[in-house]
Amino acid sequence: MATNNAPSANHHHQHQQHDRLIGAADVPQDVAPTVAEYVRSYAQLEALVDGHPTQFTAAVLTRLLPILQRLLGTLLASLGLGGFLVCLIPQLPLPAALSHGCCTAYLIQQLTRRLFMLERGGNWARWRPHLEMLYLLQGNRPVVLGDGNFGVFGSRAAFIGETEAVRQWKILSRGVIPVPPPPSSLLPAPFSLTYHLTPPIRPLR
Repeated sequence: MATNNAPSANHHHQHQQHDRLIGAADVPQDVAPTVAEYVRSYAQLEALVDGHPTQFTAAVLTRLLPILQRLLGTLLASLGLGGFLVCLIPQLPLPAALSHGCCTAYLIQQLTRRLFMLERGGNWARWRPHLEMLYLLQGNRPVVLGDGNFGVFGSRAAFIGETEAVRQWKILSRGVIPVPPPPSSLLPAPFSLTYHLTPPIRPLR
């Protein structure tokens, strides 16, 4: 009986192994930098780097720049905001006093900050009507997010500690300034762009 059941037990064990999700720790050390080129989200990339810190040396980190830029472009397209929102990608040149290593570290820091906040920010699509209105009021120009927008939180802990709506509101509203309405506008005066970025009001519990 034991002999007859052995193949079935072995098949069940193999099936369990096949069903188990592969994590960053399962990636062999020597191919981790190569695998990084195929990740589909910043969360996956971060887990891969954290799981193999000895493989991502200063030289290898340079290879992360195009990966981070690709992920940011993909992420922005997935937010459901169309062309109403643009996120500036930090580019060289930076101050000449900085070394190449410092420049690389700075760019990685800025890109990872953008990816972390956008990816962990929640459902951004709720702001599409507001951003579309801003787009029209600004002469068909999108809202542009730069370093200042992503610098409104002093740390990841501060960002995570806020509610989803507050996270999004602080990032999107940074730098939006009041402007007078167009002469032919039917909107009531006084009117400002900040009006359209009022965060959704939720009942207190």
